[in-house]
Amino acid sequence: MLVALTLLLSGCFPAPPSQDGLAQPDAVTPYPELTDVTVVRFCPPMVGAHFDGVVGPLDRVYACSTNVSLPSDGITTYGPWQLAYLLPHPAALLRAYAAPNAVARPAGQCGTVIVDPLMVWVDRGGDFAAYYAPVDGCGAPTVAAAKAYDDSRRIVVADADTGAPLYNPFQPGRGS
Repeated sequence: MLVALTLLLSGCFPAPPSQDGLAQPDAVTPYPELTDVTVVRFCPPMVGAHFDGVVGPLDRVYACSTNVSLPSDGITTYGPWQLAYLLPHPAALLRAYAAPNAVARPAGQCGTVIVDPLMVWVDRGGDFAAYYAPVDGCGAPTVAAAKAYDDSRRIVVADADTGAPLYNPFQPGRGS
């Protein structure tokens, strides 16, 4: 009950059970939730899916993070930050994300900690799709997918200092 309440209050939604015996991610939405209007332009709120491996020549790929710590002077910057990144050369990342999920482990063999699904958003001409990293038998991103995610070059395209005194997540340009 406490875990369900924590998930509900966090805005994090667990994946539905798998019908094919494969593990599902701990969460299929970003954790913690992205809230800044400038950041969600690149990573809109949606439930992630397993990547189908189909990429068009004009696709753009983004990753977003919340609760990021950046150097702060405490006067003009505060933090934590929400950031949206363009991933300019995503081929290796998308190959890793196309790997299948592992076979699910029996109940009781995995912990109850919610693991970030390492989501990416693919923009196909304004049509977004969100994808989570393939997972191991306990629902955590595989080592290969996490490495590909960590190794991806990132270019910041939007940022928001969510700790700024005048920060308003619904007003573009405030606090960033």
